[in-house]
Amino acid sequence: MATTGSRLNSTDGPLTQEDLAKLDAYPGGIGSHCTPETPGSIHEGGELGYSISHAFWAAFDNPDLLVAVAVGDGEAETGPLATSWHSAKYLNPARDGAVLPILHLITSTVWRQDHSGFTHQDPGFIDVVVNKNPEVTRIYLPPDVNCLLSTADHCLRGHDDINVIVCDKQNHLQYLDTDAAVRHCTKGVGIWDWASNDQGSEPDVVMAGCGDVPTKEALAATALLREHFPDLKIRFINVVDLYRMTPETEHPHGLSSRDFDSLFTRDKPIIFNFHGYPWLIHRLAYRRTNHANLHVRGYKEKGNINTPLELAINNEIDRFSLAIDVINRVPRLQVAGAHVGL
Repeated sequence: MATTGSRLNSTDGPLTQEDLAKLDAYPGGIGSHCTPETPGSIHEGGELGYSISHAFWAAFDNPDLLVAVAVGDGEAETGPLATSWHSAKYLNPARDGAVLPILHLITSTVWRQDHSGFTHQDPGFIDVVVNKNPEVTRIYLPPDVNCLLSTADHCLRGHDDINVIVCDKQNHLQYLDTDAAVRHCTKGVGIWDWASNDQGSEPDVVMAGCGDVPTKEALAATALLREHFPDLKIRFINVVDLYRMTPETEHPHGLSSRDFDSLFTRDKPIIFNFHGYPWLIHRLAYRRTNHANLHVRGYKEKGNINTPLELAINNEIDRFSLAIDVINRVPRLQVAGAHVGL
């Protein structure tokens, strides 16, 4: 850590908590990586890949020491980190301590590129997992914290599966209580009655969300549409288990054609707001009866270090773009919708 011309060099008295907050990776403050001009600085490694090697150096010649080290996701991709795993070959149990590496997948998602940008937030990892053996791969996109807890509990209790959980680290709205979240995650996909108004009839349109930010924007679009078109029948669906989109013949978690058609209808327009690349949903659902009416919105490689709303608008997953999509897809709204300013 280092600083030049900052409060660390000041003689104005002890540092306050506000001073310390402004020193960490702050202009004129302490760098987030090792900078030699600060005496006694600790090289925390950051995303340069040195955390594991520092942990081993701490363990050498300290036989009673257990070093727990958290390895960031970005750091795990670096050459130095990959090389430092070999340090275990030099540990002598009689002379040295032990190192406990903790790999951890907490970072910004593709819809939160306000820090690192595209280098960390490419959602294509989901596509890579879908290419693997369907007998062992599972992908979950919980929309809120209770659904995340339910999903994580299920994954931790299971075995012999490769589980991918996609979620943001930012605060989000809470939609379901604990019991409702467990029921929803157990099904993997379902209609949210409280966000729908098609009870007892066929919907005019199906609005679906898969992922935390896309679900929030899809819900907001639904609220806008119900405000401006009270007689429009909207069915809101949330997808937690991504493989529910594929037929049961293709994946153990796939939905039967009957169940899929019951949820998504056989002939109504579907606006599907997705966390990742839109063509993945088309790939999973291309054999579905109503695939011709499936319109997917997702990440289209538009964005850098942007605000969340700017990213959503650029990629057309925002509430306004989705509402306009519905107006364009529901025939009777194409004229009536001209009076609505979104």
